[in-house]
Amino acid sequence: MLRHAFSRLSRSRLACRIVFGVRAAPLEPGEHLFDATTLALRRACRREVPQGTRVLELGTGSAAVLALWLWRRGCRVECTEIDGRIARRARDNVRRNGAPLTVRETPLFEGLAGEAYDVVVFN
Repeated sequence: MLRHAFSRLSRSRLACRIVFGVRAAPLEPGEHLFDATTLALRRACRREVPQGTRVLELGTGSAAVLALWLWRRGCRVECTEIDGRIARRARDNVRRNGAPLTVRETPLFEGLAGEAYDVVVFN
C-alpha cells in the first residue's frame, strides 16, 4: 500500500511543485518525476551545497527536478543524460521553468574534459 502511494506521489505534478518548486510537463507513460533517491539527494544538498556551487548532475532524468531545485537555490548547474529522448524531455522541462541550465546528451563524464565542478550528484 505504501509503495503504491509513493508511486502515485512520484508521478504527481502537484507534489513536484510543492517539494521541488518545479513546474513539470505532463508525463509520458512509464515516467515519474522523482524517486526516493531524488528526495535523499535534495535533503543532502540542502545541508551540504551552498549557493553559488557549481554542480554537475549525472543522469538528470526527464524532469530534471533536482537540477532545477538546485538552480532555484542559487547553484550553477549542468546536467548529463545518456538517453536522447529523456535528454530532450529534460531540456523541455528546463525551458518550461525558465532556467538557464544545459542538458548534455552524453554518458556520465564524456565530453566534459576541462570542466570544473564543486559537486557531482548522480541519481
